[in-house]
Amino acid sequence: MSAAHVASLVLAAVFAASALVKLSGSKAAHEIGEKINAPFGLLRFVGACELLAALGLVGGVVVQTWMGVAASIGLVALMIGAVIAHVRAKEPLTASLPALVLGAVAAVLVFTL
Repeated sequence: MSAAHVASLVLAAVFAASALVKLSGSKAAHEIGEKINAPFGLLRFVGACELLAALGLVGGVVVQTWMGVAASIGLVALMIGAVIAHVRAKEPLTASLPALVLGAVAAVLVFTL
């Protein structure tokens, strides 16, 4: 198993966990929505996108590489949106740091898978 495959699986686990928080309707998910002034329905949509991307990353390792590439491209776009949401909410740069790092890892995967 290559380093790109390991990174794909780790990224899939991170996004699956994030998706479950948003899809569960937990208090933490509602707090995130309040911080960035996003309706909870939008957060659920983002959670669904994250879950599908996580499945795509796993599919890229197990089934076909193109699935992982497509999922990584989607995650890059999603993380760009996350950074924009945090900036628009006037949050400190540290609030955008996880999205920046995860987006960068996804971007690297686009070119290494």
